[in-house]
Amino acid sequence: MHYMVCDMKMDVCHTMRRIFFIIVMYTLSIRAEENGICKLCAANFYCTENSVTQCPDNSNSPAGSTLKSDCICKKGFPGPPGGECSEPIGVFSEKTVVSFKAAVAMSVAEFDSGKRASYISGVAQSLSVSIESVSIGSVTETISSRRLLATTIAIETIVTVSADEPDPQAAADAITAAATQDNLNAALSSSGIELTAMEPVVVSTVVTVSCPAGTYKNNPGDGFVCTLCGVNQYSVEDAVYVFAVQMIKFLPREAVW
Repeated sequence: MHYMVCDMKMDVCHTMRRIFFIIVMYTLSIRAEENGICKLCAANFYCTENSVTQCPDNSNSPAGSTLKSDCICKKGFPGPPGGECSEPIGVFSEKTVVSFKAAVAMSVAEFDSGKRASYISGVAQSLSVSIESVSIGSVTETISSRRLLATTIAIETIVTVSADEPDPQAAADAITAAATQDNLNAALSSSGIELTAMEPVVVSTVVTVSCPAGTYKNNPGDGFVCTLCGVNQYSVEDAVYVFAVQMIKFLPREAVW
């Protein structure tokens, strides 16, 4: 550090020294922040004051973890917190699905293959997703006596979030935000399809577990894994189990059918 030699009056000299001291301390504080003296422990690690350790294979931990037991086995990989996570028995998969029902004033017969293709294309355009990710689950026809025998169909619309999405939940939220009646009708107007009402948008996490012969699956709360049959028990066929956890994300102001 360089010291200043003052030839001016004493009060001016003191002021300049004070300014110089503040500048030096501010510079040091910036360098300390840049060097990152202390950092938050990253996700998938656990940290003590002077060590950083990665979680065991097939386990994750949130950022800021300090204990090995903060490392939790991934879905489909059985094992205790902080312990070794075994390779799963069977095949586990998980996907995020956004679904809703939309009402259109036409009959099932009128909603032919051409209208279906136009509907799927319009939905994909309005939600900024691929056509391949949009499908129709069911089409139900109702005839209203209160509306002079008007025929309406309810179209169950399913949008599967791409497995390539780094954050499926954020992608599902973006799809949900775009799935409004006005937005969908703007994209469908050229095809002569108009939504007259919508039911709530639902986001589901669909888990599929395929269990081989000799194992069983009883509920989704056991880590989404297949369990070996016990003594004197058997299972001679492969089985597929599907579990869905649903959450209503959006409720239109009017949903009149």
